Amino acid sequence: MPTEADTDRPLIAVAVMASFVAFLDGSVVNLALPAIGREFGGGLALQQWVVDGYLLTLGALILVAGAVSDQFGRLLVLRMGVVVFGVASLLCALAPSGWVLVAARCVQGLARRFWCRVRWR
Repeated sequence: MPTEADTDRPLIAVAVMASFVAFLDGSVVNLALPAIGREFGGGLALQQWVVDGYLLTLGALILVAGAVSDQFGRLLVLRMGVVVFGVASLLCALAPSGWVLVAARCVQGLARRFWCRVRWR
């Protein structure tokens, strides 16, 4: 009979991989800021919003994400966060303008908050 630790392993593996993807995304964006500035113009203000839009939504939704995960279930919220993050990442890659990129980064911050806020116990 499987133990509780055995059933938690896939969930923990998904959580670790999701956190790795979020860390990788943050690193890649910081390295890409000069190219973003050249591609879209907008100067330093646009580059700051690309980073800060993500961090603003990430920080603003701490309490909301905990309540949503309690209401709808941790695993569902984790899954939805990962899916929304993936869609927002695709939108970032296809952004036709700097402000679309900023909006997509805000959605990424929202999605990441929902998967990182999940309490496992």
